[in-house]
Amino acid sequence: MTIPPDPGSKAGDGNATVYHSLLKGTGWVFLMRWGTRGIGLVSTLILARLLTPEDFGIVAMGTLLVGFLNGFLELGAESLLIREREATRAHCDTAWTIRLIQGAVLALLLVGLAVPVSDFFGEPRLVDVIYLIALSAFIEGFDNIGMVLVRKELDFAKDFRFGIYNRIAVFLFTVLFAFALRSYWALVIGQLAGTVFTVINSYFMHSYRPRLSRAKLREYLHFSISIIPLTVSTYLTNKLDVVVVGRIGGTAMLGAYNVASELSSLATREIVTPLARALYPNFARIADDPVKLVEVFRHVLSTVAMVCTTVPVVFIATVPVVFIATAPVVFTP
Repeated sequence: MTIPPDPGSKAGDGNATVYHSLLKGTGWVFLMRWGTRGIGLVSTLILARLLTPEDFGIVAMGTLLVGFLNGFLELGAESLLIREREATRAHCDTAWTIRLIQGAVLALLLVGLAVPVSDFFGEPRLVDVIYLIALSAFIEGFDNIGMVLVRKELDFAKDFRFGIYNRIAVFLFTVLFAFALRSYWALVIGQLAGTVFTVINSYFMHSYRPRLSRAKLREYLHFSISIIPLTVSTYLTNKLDVVVVGRIGGTAMLGAYNVASELSSLATREIVTPLARALYPNFARIADDPVKLVEVFRHVLSTVAMVCTTVPVVFIATVPVVFIATAPVVFTP
């Protein structure tokens, strides 16, 4: 069993140590993010030849429901565990128990809402898809909480390996099923197989063995009060347009729109998201030093602002070229 050491001993190392840790962690997270995106791009190009936009649209409808429900069920167990300066086994086991309960509740809600959501989108095939997504959500709840400790310990090299292994597994499973089935079932079954692999892999990658506990449940629930409204509002802001398109345009239009939406935010999202994954555990380590925290935050914010106002301009300028090169592949059955 590995319980993260007290990070307080590094509090006085100075800003140079903090910046070095940030750069190192961000570098690994960028490698993982872009590595998984590269695998995802290859997967998309292959799947676009084997499947149709309608296939992608059906699965997108199911994932919309998952994202919406997750907003209400996300209690911030991982975030609080990373932020906790002296995490004990009770904190770790309670976090794992909460995630297990979240997975079970999410699965039950998905099963219960499968038919109403199918009627809303006017897509009867969506019912069985949501049932399989529910099974995947339930299995995902058993993921080893030890992989959160990896991020808390700032071991982003191991986090990188874990993410890449899992993405390769999903890629292989999905492509193999696509060749065999030539339907939307390849996307759903591939994801389910990938989830099973991820859970098993999490226990190989970390020696921690969680067990059921409610010792710190009240502490986690108190923290979640501030998490749920933020998660729900963020999801609605980012996905409300997708819901409208799916309701009005159907599966084929939703599939094309979803791909375009993902590509349009690719430039900034792939910069900010990796940063956030590396920043949070580092910020947690200097949370007791407001002066240092503010200084580091200002430096990071100015850098992100500079990059995120420059990259989209280049991206917009190259969109016509990228579209002409990829449209026959992405949008042709």
